[in-house]
Amino acid sequence: MNKAKETFSRRLKEKCNELTPAQRRMGDYLLEHLEEVAYTSAAQLGRQAGVSESTVLRLLTRLGYDGFAAFQKAVQKDLTIPITLERLNQTASHVGTKGAVWEESFAMDKDNLNNALAQVTPSDFERAVGYLTQARQIYVIGLRSSYAAAYFLAFTLNAVRGNARCLSPGVGDLAEGLRAIGPEDVVVGIAFPRYTRDTVRVLQFARGRGAHTIALTDGVSSPLAPLADVVFFLPNASLHPIGSAVPAVAFANALVSAVALAQKKEVMGVLAAVEEAFDLLETFAR
Repeated sequence: MNKAKETFSRRLKEKCNELTPAQRRMGDYLLEHLEEVAYTSAAQLGRQAGVSESTVLRLLTRLGYDGFAAFQKAVQKDLTIPITLERLNQTASHVGTKGAVWEESFAMDKDNLNNALAQVTPSDFERAVGYLTQARQIYVIGLRSSYAAAYFLAFTLNAVRGNARCLSPGVGDLAEGLRAIGPEDVVVGIAFPRYTRDTVRVLQFARGRGAHTIALTDGVSSPLAPLADVVFFLPNASLHPIGSAVPAVAFANALVSAVALAQKKEVMGVLAAVEEAFDLLETFAR
């Protein structure tokens, strides 16, 4: 992540609870189009995001910037990739792909992953990994289109740590699944528009119990963002209306990889015990 995006993303996360819905929408837009700040005005940015110029200015003030000119100067100074080159790279990924849907879909997911990577700060990632490695119990919830990523994260974390479970309200026992949550636990919420009410409520409940919370979502306007101790913004653009699951699954894979490497000795013990059970039950075809 370049310094401009890292600084802006950090300030957004710190002030998330204090922002109005319009300011959060503007924050999401700036996070995705920060390079535009270097060559446009506050009024133009506001129009493109669907908010007023005053909303842009109030957002920047709330985030600690001394006006738009100071914010623009900071962005111009810190952008590590020339604006024209960055815009060219974004466009080039789709050139010549409109005739093949699979190629355009792959290109869009590559853009999603690159944009997600640009918004992840090492300190946030290490903090999340620290929570997961130290947790007594890990709970993961993601419903509807987010369920695939939630199940994958819970399944793989449980495979390497033996203490993760995927929450699901489908059988009506969600309350029972939450009753033991406490300060030594971690709850991971995954949600993208449209956000499911149960996912939001689970994170609210977890915070009330003192558990650490991690959110994988699309931006600062998400209802999960202010409920998370650590939040990761993952673009999920796709050619279909549901949204791509690739960024969330890829990020889940990165989290599990880091946890496994951080606790290699413990993980080896868990895997050895599981292998004994596999042999006993003849789980796999030989």
